[in-house]
Amino acid sequence: MFNNQKILPAVRTMKEFDRMLKTSFEYGVILNVHINMLASLVDYANRSGKKMFLHADLVSGLKTDEAGTEFLCQTIKPYGIISTKGSVVTTAKQKRGGRNPTRVHSRLKCLGTKH
Repeated sequence: MFNNQKILPAVRTMKEFDRMLKTSFEYGVILNVHINMLASLVDYANRSGKKMFLHADLVSGLKTDEAGTEFLCQTIKPYGIISTKGSVVTTAKQKRGGRNPTRVHSRLKCLGTKH
């Protein structure tokens, strides 16, 4: 599923994020981030060849409702979204599509997406 990567490093701080970008890991998870930092973190990760999942429940300043989920899918466009909230998963699955669909995960379990 993750090109045989058995560990998904989770980053909580900028220091951890910078350290993760220097590793050989292709996939990672962004935790505990402020909404103002999202676009630049995802963009920087993409330019560094990293595919980052975003834990929607842990984004400071983001309400995890339909509008917040649409914002993540349509504006931020992380590689994937993780959430424990069914409404976030449902909305994200509805909003994915096109050339680079957002992968949607709930409770860290893949829901019908293939890489």
